[in-house]
Amino acid sequence: MGSTACIKFVIGLILTSVTVTLCVPGCREAAFEDSIARRTQSHTLSVKHQMPIREAFEKGMAAEYVQMSPNGNTVVLYDLTLVEDDSPGASSGGKHWQTPRDTICGSQKVKKILHVARAQTTNAHLVFCAGPLEGETAALQLNFNSLAITHPVTDLGTTYRDWEVVEVPRELIRPGDNEVILSCKGSKGWWISIADRDDILRNAPDRNRRPNRSFKSCDNGTTWTARLGAQTQRHGEYLVRLNLSQYAARGRLIGPVLDLAAEPTVKPVIAPGPITVKSLKLTPQTNCPPGTQITFAVRSGTTAVYDPKTWSAWINCDNQGRVKGPLKRFVQWTALLSTGNAAFTPALGPVELDAEVEVFRQTWADKVKVLDSHNEQILYTSIPFEYEKFDQPKLVELRKKYKLDQVVSGAKTELEKMILLRNWVSKQWQFEPPPAPYPAWDALEILQRREGFCVQYAIVYMQAALSLGIQTRFVFGNCPQTFLAGGVVSGHEVTEFWSNEYGKWIMMDAHQDEFFVDSRTAVPAGMLQLHQDLMNIYFPDAPMDYNGTWFESERQSKVMRRWKGLEPRPADQPPDIHLKWGCVRWMPRNNFYAHRFPEPIAQGRSIWAWCGYRQWQDARTPRQWRFGNYTSRRSDIEWTINQVCCTASFAAEPGKVNIHMGTVTPDFETFLINIDRQGWRSSDDVLVWRLQPGRNRIEMRIRNRAGVLGKKSWLELQY
Repeated sequence: MGSTACIKFVIGLILTSVTVTLCVPGCREAAFEDSIARRTQSHTLSVKHQMPIREAFEKGMAAEYVQMSPNGNTVVLYDLTLVEDDSPGASSGGKHWQTPRDTICGSQKVKKILHVARAQTTNAHLVFCAGPLEGETAALQLNFNSLAITHPVTDLGTTYRDWEVVEVPRELIRPGDNEVILSCKGSKGWWISIADRDDILRNAPDRNRRPNRSFKSCDNGTTWTARLGAQTQRHGEYLVRLNLSQYAARGRLIGPVLDLAAEPTVKPVIAPGPITVKSLKLTPQTNCPPGTQITFAVRSGTTAVYDPKTWSAWINCDNQGRVKGPLKRFVQWTALLSTGNAAFTPALGPVELDAEVEVFRQTWADKVKVLDSHNEQILYTSIPFEYEKFDQPKLVELRKKYKLDQVVSGAKTELEKMILLRNWVSKQWQFEPPPAPYPAWDALEILQRREGFCVQYAIVYMQAALSLGIQTRFVFGNCPQTFLAGGVVSGHEVTEFWSNEYGKWIMMDAHQDEFFVDSRTAVPAGMLQLHQDLMNIYFPDAPMDYNGTWFESERQSKVMRRWKGLEPRPADQPPDIHLKWGCVRWMPRNNFYAHRFPEPIAQGRSIWAWCGYRQWQDARTPRQWRFGNYTSRRSDIEWTINQVCCTASFAAEPGKVNIHMGTVTPDFETFLINIDRQGWRSSDDVLVWRLQPGRNRIEMRIRNRAGVLGKKSWLELQY
């Protein structure tokens, strides 16, 4: 027998690099290398990527403290700072759980200290949860940093208005402490809400080191005490906030993953082979006023879905936008925007990427034809959403105690399962605002008490769905200061679940036992679709007016159909659209069993004082002064989960295709593959697909730890 030698060489894959060891007779080493060379051809390719900045903003991985400019042509720094000390303990109030209050009248005054980090601002608004007591007609007197401001009683009076807004001259804002004193000379006075310090620290223990910033005087301002309330025995903070129109000190946009194997218009289903990046340069369009700047960095990897195991760290670009260092096939750029003056922002336009790459093409690939393909695309949210684990002990208890598997046992599809579950939740008790103590965000407690209003229906549905492995989130909306037939319109809390059938978030209303379907597509609607439908119906030509809007009757949708209860299909007639989804807000987590706090205090009614939500804004949905966390980026709300984004490349050995699968899946368990319809089996994220002569098909999906299956991606080839 002749001697053998082990020859190692590296095959560049689309997603990873695999070292292959082959043993061949030593005397044939040169011949073997020649055969490899004959099977591989290379050519140099100039690759150019230029994506509209709005598209990069939406398809990128994150937009942190940045936003689209009003004209939609550039990305700029986020332009809102909310100064507050009360939000974590601010109660929404209600019939059965009174919000702590103080009275401003005569010699009794209140003072709030608002600590400002940066004073530069284009606009400043003082916003406070207060109102005239019944019968009071005298104005509230404000003294802001020694400037006297008179705030009269509005036409809405005491019944419908909970938050007052006063514009403050921007020149008055100073770095450090800003003082506002509130007083009233009338006989009845004004009330003002208080957030208990214990509630604040329970939700935000990091605020323990903040000094008291709310004070009360009973002797016309001669002396002040931090003890608040009617008996001057309450520690807390008045609900007084300062909204500043100023740019964030810094922010960043992480762009989409770009493929250097081909021009972006080509989008090959399978890469011809490995590539070598010879050079890469970014050419951005920027506008940087004095004191502002934008810097760029690039990272690269072998996978189309970012994975820290297969991607590099960030590599800074030089002043000409060039990147030095080894780069791989997939790249991603990030832009870091900063300003030294809160009144100015840099602006980022389109970013052009130019690269010169050497592509190594496997010649046997000429025998392969793509017959069919479908690849799910991943959209990323900038919200650091926290997911509950499906096997969290209390979720397990909820599922078992209430026999939820039996509740949904008759379902043939995922949507039918969620309808059955919603119908069950809707029947568990009669709508009634819960008396004190207000229940926790805990389905077990709520189902034991058998009381609550739309908030509690939504919480129970959310956690019941989570116990079955279906990711579900809490969302609510309202139309502030909106009146229907003379009466005030309240808000409403519902949920959205991630539909693996439809690949989107779908709204479910467990209290009303209904959801909506787009009549044009027959696809169930998500909350942003319902919001846009409402805006088209009620506010087609102008933004909502938070000072008061009146309607004589509800209006019908032209595109939605209501699907109630266990009906087999949506109703045929257009539904009336309730005035609920003007301002829409999402809870940034659903893991209330993993850790209870932070949670809103007494969520409900109409005040909605907690600032932890993420809120939607658009041209017809302006911001409300009392909140700080807004987004107009659809991907922040309509992000995707449970999907497989795969890449494929031809291996050096004929008949072999390298596959890599990537996903963003909460509670991920495994990838599944189905080759030539032989049945599903578990797989690593990287595999070699061995083609047979003729038609070949591979299907891919995920399974989470609850056994829930995601949508399919697939690739079908003729070899």
